[in-house]
Amino acid sequence: MDQVIGILKNEISRRHVCFVFPSGIAADLWARKAGEITGARSVALNRFMAWDRFKETAILAEAPGKLPVSSVIRKLFAKKLVQKNAAEHFLQTLIPGEYAKNGGVFASSLAALLPVLGYWDRRIQKNKQYKADAEDQDLIRVKTHYAAFLEENGLFEPSWQELTLREKHKKYYIFFPEVMEDYGEYEGLLENHGSFEIIRLRQEGERPKLRWHSSIRAELRDTVLEIRRLHEAEAVPYEDMAVNIPQLDELAPYVRREFFLYDIPFRMGAGKPLTEYGAGRLFTLIHTCVNSNFSFASLKALLLNIHLPWARPDRNRELIEFGISHNCVSAYHENGRIKDVWQEAFAISSREELLRQYYETLKKELLALTGAKTFIELRRFYFSFRNSSLDMSRCGPESDNVLARCIEELSGLIRIEEEYPALIPESPFAFYLSLLGETKYVPDQNKEGVNLFPYRVAAAAPFRCHFVLNASQNAASVVYRPLDFLRQDKRRNIGLEDADVSGFFFSLYRTPSFFGEKGRQYYSASEEALSGPAIPHSFFVSAGDKGEPGEPAEAREDDPFYREKRWWAEGGYTAAAEKPALRNLMDFPALLFPVQRKGFQNWFSLLRGGRKSRFSLLSAQFPGSWPFLSSLEEKIRNSQWSSVPEGSEKEGIKFRLRVSATGLNDFFTCSLFWFFKRILRVEEYSLEAELMNDRSLGDVYHKILKNLFEEIRRRDTRFLPEHLAEYQSWAKAMTEAAAKEFHPFQGPLAIPLLSAQSRAIARRIAKLLETEARYFPRYTVADLEKSIDKACEIDSIPVLLTGRLDRVSVSGDDEPIIIDYKSNDMPSKNDSLAQEKTGISNYQMAMYVKLYEEKYPVKTGGAFFISIKQNDIAAIIGKPLRKQGVSREQFQPTLEALETGIRRFAGAVTKMALSPPRINWKTCSDCFYKKICRTTYFLNAELRGAGKTGVEDKSGGC
Repeated sequence: MDQVIGILKNEISRRHVCFVFPSGIAADLWARKAGEITGARSVALNRFMAWDRFKETAILAEAPGKLPVSSVIRKLFAKKLVQKNAAEHFLQTLIPGEYAKNGGVFASSLAALLPVLGYWDRRIQKNKQYKADAEDQDLIRVKTHYAAFLEENGLFEPSWQELTLREKHKKYYIFFPEVMEDYGEYEGLLENHGSFEIIRLRQEGERPKLRWHSSIRAELRDTVLEIRRLHEAEAVPYEDMAVNIPQLDELAPYVRREFFLYDIPFRMGAGKPLTEYGAGRLFTLIHTCVNSNFSFASLKALLLNIHLPWARPDRNRELIEFGISHNCVSAYHENGRIKDVWQEAFAISSREELLRQYYETLKKELLALTGAKTFIELRRFYFSFRNSSLDMSRCGPESDNVLARCIEELSGLIRIEEEYPALIPESPFAFYLSLLGETKYVPDQNKEGVNLFPYRVAAAAPFRCHFVLNASQNAASVVYRPLDFLRQDKRRNIGLEDADVSGFFFSLYRTPSFFGEKGRQYYSASEEALSGPAIPHSFFVSAGDKGEPGEPAEAREDDPFYREKRWWAEGGYTAAAEKPALRNLMDFPALLFPVQRKGFQNWFSLLRGGRKSRFSLLSAQFPGSWPFLSSLEEKIRNSQWSSVPEGSEKEGIKFRLRVSATGLNDFFTCSLFWFFKRILRVEEYSLEAELMNDRSLGDVYHKILKNLFEEIRRRDTRFLPEHLAEYQSWAKAMTEAAAKEFHPFQGPLAIPLLSAQSRAIARRIAKLLETEARYFPRYTVADLEKSIDKACEIDSIPVLLTGRLDRVSVSGDDEPIIIDYKSNDMPSKNDSLAQEKTGISNYQMAMYVKLYEEKYPVKTGGAFFISIKQNDIAAIIGKPLRKQGVSREQFQPTLEALETGIRRFAGAVTKMALSPPRINWKTCSDCFYKKICRTTYFLNAELRGAGKTGVEDKSGGC
């Protein structure tokens, strides 16, 4: 770097002298530092330029009367060449014959070849012994076609031409050509010319040390802590520091997180493709939407993109909600035609006329946009869509800038189209989308902070402190391969070798001496990168050496996060019942970052606020006045109490507490789970349209089985095994009828989906009937879908027991058996029987037996679950064949445990004492409501044990 300083001091006063650097970042920063270094009062910024800018302004390709070709024109030409090859097949190796018809994917690689074909041709012409093969013949054909195109359109390829100087009276200092990839193509012109001074990098002194970390997380943490130390202890401004990261695209989220946690301002010096910005995704989302025939997922992604200023966001939400309720998953084929699932859904639901018109207008706009035949049409259709669907007055600055940049690219395509109409591609929209995906955009950033750069971009830039992260062999190696589309042996034949310039780049990150002791450079790597294990770059270490171990970031005393974590781990507070307090304050970190401070203040204010003034379901029953939710008492009454029919009131009883098996299961899984689900009715709101799920299929199975056994009862009274084949044919016919008549969910896909699955459904029911014939032959069909209620009083609480039995059949010995169908999994015998320590896990069969026996004065002879998909039986009571259930007498303790459970449930709900008696961590961690009750997030056992006043639960649960 000191080479630059000496030249600037000597030459800054000579106005015809210019300075060329490897990158624009380096050129710009040296220009800004030049005055400080040289004492010059003013410096012309245009005297400092990047290598690429120098090639455009100082070197002239001799092609009188012609215009230089642009990268976009190359891409358009490559598209046309691929189309021509699809018809004529003149390329044999560059586009294999089997892919010629659909060779669009090769257009990008062909476009990248075009600029270097002149250099390739010159190299093979120098080698008289070189023998062209089939690949070379293809390259010659491409070059011939391209040369003809250029000549016909008055264009020239700059890299193909003889080069000369544009302004001969100027002098240029070209710094560090070792890291300029294409310098070799210009070397002959520049090396022995009096207008150029080539300043090569001098690698002097010891090689820098590498800080070696256990993981990329530790490396990032160590880096941000060092940045904070430099800023606070040595007063280095954040904007004078640069962090250079190989594979920054991959690491960017983790880097941003660390800088955010440690409250360090930063500027991203890297751009990303326009299609990766929120607003820039508009065109990708439109393309996906149209190509998927307006599937639900693609339309949802488009309409719910918050970066776009939709004119009617409310209408967008209504359309998505309609798609969810009508299961508009995707288009489908019927009678050889593609059916638009949205239009079919609107046909079924004729009341949504305004929404239908909105969808059809949007669809028309998007089809016109993607189907435009020219770039001019594309712009016209875009503005038509924008005027009808977007409100640009509501557009945020970043989104506005991104969309403006996208339209600027489209304007460039229109100018090319007007000049070269023959280059219009088959699909202008698809080409435009690919161009946006390759165009990187760096948004304007007005804030100051640490500069984050992709590796190599800021090499040779005079920052006071340089950090080079992820300096592993794989991530930080830079190898230039001229004409890299050729095989290695062919490149050697024409005198080309790979050039490893990794060491030059590492050396360019050394800070200049004018920064003195405050100039620093740090190089680091980690043993475990995101993509897997890594090794240090060979530039830093010898064989078997890994460099300096970095200080373990997870245990640095200057890290407030580590200090706080240690403080908590060592018991930095006490949660006494009434007066929780902090202790060990001397060990608490003196500095807290905003995210720590906010979290700590929230926690401590809650802890110190006093439990008398704060109510928690975890530790107390509801206060009688319901001060925090005036309508809760009404919610409980509406959801859990049934009004007694008029005229049947007994001793003033007007309401009874409804108790069902599923309610008991929910309550004794966790009383809070029951409260959130059944009282507050908290449900996960899904933004997805679904195909038929297990619940919907279960409804179908139950409907078919009900119809089937009704027919068996009507025709035969009993299930006769000798009529099995006839029963199976009935089941098949009923399944086909159900596919057309019974729809478990709304939408046009109901009939096609059920029709497609009807064969599998009929096959499963046929196997189920074989199982019925084996286990329950000649059983009389008694009741189907039987609802039973039982009113009673438990501990003076009026209760209404409810249940619905799928089927009751009667054996030849006049013993009723209860059968409950499950689509897939079914409760086990142990879950359905009372256990000594855990009680009943599943109350369903116990409730059914109790209700049936109290409704009818008869003992149950059997109780069974049947899984339709598994074609299996779980025997709870009774022993059909090899299935071992318990006897009715052995089931009596389970009925007594049911009575106990109902009593505890009724008492708890009446008093609204819902705090769970103990915590089952597996149940809690799998619970949908864990983010509401927060039980799994308690900090230690002191708080976990706070909720001990709830209903004692010996039946198992949370």
